[in-house]
Amino acid sequence: MKRAICAVVILFLILHCNPVIAAQLDTERELKEWSPYFGGEDRKLYFDSAYEYSRVNISSRKVDWQLYTNLIMYRIKGQLPYIEFNVHNRDRVIDETLHVGSYFKFRDSSLLLAEFGFGFDTDYIYRFQAKAEYERPLIKALHWKLGSRYLHYKAAEVLIASPGMIYYYGNHYLMADYNVSITEGRRDAHWATAKVNLELHQRVNAWFGVAAGERLFDIQTLPASEQEGFIFFWGINFRLLENMKIYGGYSYSEEQPNFIKRGFNGGLSLKF
Repeated sequence: MKRAICAVVILFLILHCNPVIAAQLDTERELKEWSPYFGGEDRKLYFDSAYEYSRVNISSRKVDWQLYTNLIMYRIKGQLPYIEFNVHNRDRVIDETLHVGSYFKFRDSSLLLAEFGFGFDTDYIYRFQAKAEYERPLIKALHWKLGSRYLHYKAAEVLIASPGMIYYYGNHYLMADYNVSITEGRRDAHWATAKVNLELHQRVNAWFGVAAGERLFDIQTLPASEQEGFIFFWGINFRLLENMKIYGGYSYSEEQPNFIKRGFNGGLSLKF
């Protein structure tokens, strides 16, 4: 496991940062991610398709943001490799991203995530991103974790460090992170995230998430202290059939001085 920890630390240390101009940190994606489930049968293919529509106010402007996501995941012998394709449409300006990664679960119940992502002809999304996260039991059901993420935009580069804790209770979990983004030429930004997942019924799961702090969207090039904001997100999924789930959710976000986002999302998950 020492090698896994070293991989995360090295990724954090070796990447350098340049001045950033309106580099959106994609905090929402991190907040909405789910913890992988390794129970059940091996050699199963999972497909997930989702759509989010958001109404966005930026000062006096009102625009529409849309996000289409398709994910394919295959579980085999303690691994969950996946590929994800996203289409971002912000006021008719389209960017596309592709993520390739995998979860690795070890015998001591520790978990490693490694991911690389690429943007194609991007206007506002990153050209390249790399992510690593390591999780390990601390005391019984309480786990500690350490994550790092690097994003390369047209104008600059961003590095994010995210130490945190997760508490598991049956099929429920509670997660909390403290995040720091390190940039050159602008003051570092700090924010916290928290998420809870609840199994309400054998067929129904609900989750709630919140983020609060600085530079969550970074819409305008301002000091971090002038970009304070928050994100609130909730969702619910329902297993219609043994191999089929549907889900929906809502998010509300604000960032100073004049950014508001209201998002509605829904999707379908299939297991083959």
